[in-house]
Amino acid sequence: MAREAVVPIIGLAGQAPSRRQPLSSNVRPHNPIMRLRHVAHAVLSAAFCGSVVAQEAVKGCTPVSAYTHRASLEEGTFRFTVSPNLRSRAGFSPAIALSLSVPAGEAPAEFSGQALLRTSTGEYRLSPARAEYWVMGAAPRTAVPLSLPAQFAPRSQSASTLYYIFYRLPAAVAAEFTLALEPLSYQGVKVTVEPLLFQRSSQPPGLTLCARNG
Repeated sequence: MAREAVVPIIGLAGQAPSRRQPLSSNVRPHNPIMRLRHVAHAVLSAAFCGSVVAQEAVKGCTPVSAYTHRASLEEGTFRFTVSPNLRSRAGFSPAIALSLSVPAGEAPAEFSGQALLRTSTGEYRLSPARAEYWVMGAAPRTAVPLSLPAQFAPRSQSASTLYYIFYRLPAAVAAEFTLALEPLSYQGVKVTVEPLLFQRSSQPPGLTLCARNG
């Protein structure tokens, strides 16, 4: 029986694209129907993307703009990004935004949308508070509200679909916490993300994603 590949994601703060290394052969998918490119038909990479935010580290936190995972497939690029969202798009603030880009076609991304927020004093189960999607080839390009729970499937046969999923932070959450997402999978490749560290400030209100150490 084919064994499902489990891909742990490891990223360094501010890692430049040219420094990304392909994962070792022990994470190659073994499903014979997989249609991934390159050696063993798999190219997977992850990194904290964007430049480090222009502010000093606080309590060991080096701020970064986002965390991104990409998988290059024959159908296109499957990508998801986690970032602090302090703008009006979510409709509430502070929020954590997850964007999920699904290639054109018929195969959906499998993701429950659930997340676990942990602090030094307890933990909270988070469900998406709001979601929307964009068909990237549509003109004009507009956001379509998405009822939850939902299947994160392509909405077009010719263009990728970009989903935005927003999480509302409980008011009682401490100044520092980690966020662990449920595993995602696409085309038989399962992706797990190590817990992401955030710091929250009240004066002024803000939310910072911290780079991982090591």
